[in-house]
Amino acid sequence: AVAVLSNLCVSPSARRKGIAAKLCKEAERLAKEELGFDEMFLRVEAANEAAKRLYVEKLGYEVVLEADAAIALRVDGDSGTFVEVESDIVV
Repeated sequence: AVAVLSNLCVSPSARRKGIAAKLCKEAERLAKEELGFDEMFLRVEAANEAAKRLYVEKLGYEVVLEADAAIALRVDGDSGTFVEVESDIVV
């Protein structure tokens, strides 16, 4: 079985401090040790270059799927809710 991490979001004022990497590592640990998953996939919007660099270059993830015009979820910072948008994605 696999786990999927989607919509990892760090506040703009807290970025570039290693928080996203720590959140990913903790999600990996929880998925494996506490939930029993064998693998974890990350889903990210194709245009999010900073996130893709983090996942691929720093955390060692590999791209296994690219999908054009998929439904993506974004967090609306004002309302705290998810909003569906059409976006190219990478897994």
